[in-house]
Amino acid sequence: ILTTSNIASFKVSASIAAAPANFFTDLQVNKAGSQWNTAQTYYWPGTGTLNFFAYSPVDVTTVAVSPTARAINNFSPVQAVANQKDVVVAYNTGTKAANEASGVALTFKHILSQIEVKAEMDAAAVTNYEIKVLGTKLGRIPSTANFTFPASVVTGTLPQSQWSAAATPADYGTMLDAAATLTAAAQKVTKDNFLMIPQQLTKWTGGNTADGAYIAVLCRISSKNGGNLTQIFPPRADKFAYAAVPVGTNWLPGKKYTYTLNFLGSGGGG
Repeated sequence: ILTTSNIASFKVSASIAAAPANFFTDLQVNKAGSQWNTAQTYYWPGTGTLNFFAYSPVDVTTVAVSPTARAINNFSPVQAVANQKDVVVAYNTGTKAANEASGVALTFKHILSQIEVKAEMDAAAVTNYEIKVLGTKLGRIPSTANFTFPASVVTGTLPQSQWSAAATPADYGTMLDAAATLTAAAQKVTKDNFLMIPQQLTKWTGGNTADGAYIAVLCRISSKNGGNLTQIFPPRADKFAYAAVPVGTNWLPGKKYTYTLNFLGSGGGG
């Protein structure tokens, strides 16, 4: 979601190993045309290596960067999925001798996992059933964790180990503007994709105990008889209800996961 073409600003802190304080903290850098401009000018120290820790968007809260600790503490995706933000971070080092003229490259890495949900009907069931979907929910997702900035340049995907174990399960839902009628072709049923903390999910066991993660689709299922429809789920006419499936994926940072849910995949019988 956040790319090199649409990122407009970031914040960066610089520290020298074993120094009592940062060289500078949360210095905002804004893009103007093809140039990046800092809110304030700093000059390279004569000696020593500067460690640079950067992040975007600039309104990420609970960021704490010091010579001894660099973290985003108690991070939690906001409940309104439309307002969730893609978060990227970067790390590099530099010295006056090596980088005063050329600058320091900051290669940003995505720290969250993006989740999209699609739904389809089994082709054999299309003539006998109608399914409408109004929204999607991720249920019982551990939602709070600490992120530690990398202390070396990351060349590939950011390691999942930068995150602490997530806690505090929460539900996240997104509603479509209008109910979508499913066909045999998969279609997106998340108006906004979810941006979640990378983690190994524990599957919901499927019973009445809220003991794990699931994907739920807010839907209505009707059987067709000629031109007539008979609603079979949920039992109350003209209502929608959630149908859920367990999910136990290992979400990695910087990865997008697309789940495709197939309805009536047993040939249209259930």
